[in-house]
Amino acid sequence: MNEHPVDETVRDPVNGIREARVAVGSGDILFLLTDGCTEAMNGANEVFGTEQIEQTLSAPGVNSYSAEEILNHLTRAVRARAGDVPQYDDMTMVVVKVR
Repeated sequence: MNEHPVDETVRDPVNGIREARVAVGSGDILFLLTDGCTEAMNGANEVFGTEQIEQTLSAPGVNSYSAEEILNHLTRAVRARAGDVPQYDDMTMVVVKVR
């Protein structure tokens, strides 16, 4: 995953609210998610985690997917890992592909 420099200004350090400015260019993918995705657990109480998210999004060919396909790809990966364990938190994801 390529990362762009972030110009970040903390607005409210007590609540963790912040404003960030990130330079994006053609072909970049912006991915936003809530902790319900990273904290999704399987039957062994193992969370999906940030590393698994990065691996899933870095898989060969994913960068050629549409935004909807990326969203579906990650949703399937999280649900496959969780197995039969009920979802206990919301999973909110936003994918933006820059043309």
